[in-house]
Amino acid sequence: MIKVLIIAFGNPDNVLSLCRNMSGKIDVTLMFVLSGNQIRQGVLNINLESVVTGLHTDEEKVRIIFGDKICDYISDSFRLWLLKTGTRKFIHKRTGFENFSFINNACSFINTQKFDIIHYNGTSGFMLYFLHRLKTKNRFWTLHDYKPHTGEENPSGDLLNKFLTKYKFTFIQHYEYLRKEFVKHYKVRDEKVSSVYSGIFDVYNAFDDNQRVIKGKYILFFGRISKYKGLDTLLKAYRFLPEKTRIPLVIAGSGSIDESEFLDSGIKLINEYITPEKLVSLIKYSEFVIAPYSDSTHSGVIMTAYNFRKPVIATNLDGLNEVVINTETGFLFRKGDADDLKNKIDELICSADLMDFPRKIEKLVKTGFLSWVNISNRMAELYSGSLN
Repeated sequence: MIKVLIIAFGNPDNVLSLCRNMSGKIDVTLMFVLSGNQIRQGVLNINLESVVTGLHTDEEKVRIIFGDKICDYISDSFRLWLLKTGTRKFIHKRTGFENFSFINNACSFINTQKFDIIHYNGTSGFMLYFLHRLKTKNRFWTLHDYKPHTGEENPSGDLLNKFLTKYKFTFIQHYEYLRKEFVKHYKVRDEKVSSVYSGIFDVYNAFDDNQRVIKGKYILFFGRISKYKGLDTLLKAYRFLPEKTRIPLVIAGSGSIDESEFLDSGIKLINEYITPEKLVSLIKYSEFVIAPYSDSTHSGVIMTAYNFRKPVIATNLDGLNEVVINTETGFLFRKGDADDLKNKIDELICSADLMDFPRKIEKLVKTGFLSWVNISNRMAELYSGSLN
């Protein structure tokens, strides 16, 4: 069995679900690289204040750090490690090269484990340390946001990614559209970039406590609140909805926002970090989920909604329209067109076939191209091919 180390700099919902579902075909170890005292990213809601810097591989200590729910979800399907660094900075002005020392020691241990492949998930300046210290030459890299979203421009981050793409990798993108865009943006050879869809984020099942946060029917927008998320279009669309079919709209997520815009009687704003347990409840008991983005590189929101078999109304953007199957797993609407979004919301609320959407989502994620079986087979094929 191929032995793979996945080094993750975030994206816990995606990478935990990936590792568990492909562990039957691949010998997987997942190492999160984290810093700070409190980590709140998706299903990770952990306190690292008392955790010493360095590499942690002991199962009992890892369970204490990550908690029972995540470790029970993993069971013994793969190994989970944590590398805590002093800061998030590549080189910190106060601690100098202290992070290099932590990573260097971790790499010395990793090299003794004889991994066949190192797979980086996410991006960080720390990758430069790993690339030069780890002896494994077969390398993969999943870069989730190949370029910054609107309103989140980061020239230094883009420059770092462009520099890192000069190293030898097999690159992974989650949509065929993104695969092509990645090739153009970073000017890498087409054959070095593979398209592998993400499956549903079933790690959230570990946080289902059957507690209902909001009673009654409602529709849901959730996730980090940012300019590119298209909330302005959603608000216009919701206010256009006919009174006779309108049901409450819940907007749940953290981010800077003018709360006065949400004073409509039918809108409930939860502007905070949403714990995994609360998020599960919000999705599980919603009618459907709306993703009105103005641009997108990959949507974890859709994969989380699909885990609970909830249909999604999404902007008809390249990439998103590969995974939202119009009229089958949800609806697509024209970018920025509040009237079109209003019509789609109204149609889905009134749909006599609303209960048919979960059945089609079930088929897509169990036996279709978004099934973890197909995705795991694809990853095993790519890993094996890189060793030949």
